[in-house]
Amino acid sequence: MKEAERLLCEYKHEQIDKALDQIRLTLAEHKKGQRDFQLSLSMQAVINDQFTKQMDHCVRRMNVLEQKPQRRAEQLFSAVLQWITLAVLGVAAAKIGL
Repeated sequence: MKEAERLLCEYKHEQIDKALDQIRLTLAEHKKGQRDFQLSLSMQAVINDQFTKQMDHCVRRMNVLEQKPQRRAEQLFSAVLQWITLAVLGVAAAKIGL
């Protein structure tokens, strides 16, 4: 009976050792996967930072480009207003004989 119990214990120990070895392998794979994931996260953070900088640059450029037509319109309006003022003054000067 003692021999059967000893053999049974040895068998159970072997099974437990095999299960532990499998768990260790799985743990090693998970650790590698986690390192790869952390590396991917770091790389993605760098890429996101670069995209953010590019977007900020594009937004600044777009704002400058959007303001150019406003400046041109203001200049055109100012020139038209000057010509109208000169025409009115010319007509007034002509009426009074200058």
